Amino acid sequence: MTVMTQPGDATAAHAGAVSEAKLAIGAWFACYNRRDLPAMRQLMHVPFVEMRGSRINVIEERNQYDPGFPSDSAGREVYVSPVAVRVCQHSADDVVFEIESNHILADRRPIGSFSGLYFMVKKNGRWGLRAISLHDGATDGTL
Repeated sequence: MTVMTQPGDATAAHAGAVSEAKLAIGAWFACYNRRDLPAMRQLMHVPFVEMRGSRINVIEERNQYDPGFPSDSAGREVYVSPVAVRVCQHSADDVVFEIESNHILADRRPIGSFSGLYFMVKKNGRWGLRAISLHDGATDGTL
């Protein structure tokens, strides 16, 4: 995953935090694509907030989280491929990424896209996802 920064985004004081948070969000996407729900749950901090359009879901316990792992209209599994990552803001313990991703099939054929904000927090010495705000811009209308 390539992280694009804007001028001044990754100051020297927070470059380590951005790098560590980038590893954690990369692990999140890898777990999603493996359908490894227990590992995804370990990569989040609770309470966890998921915003999808006007829907807001607050998860108080890790075992409540289930992303649903959507399929397309033909029932094929859909995976996520981040294509652009931008650091929006950061501190020593918080990093927000704006990530544009493709929905892809197993053969890597894109079938849609979406963008979102991913709020990473370092808590008790561990980076984890605290919140997601997603905008689904699916191009085929099936997701």
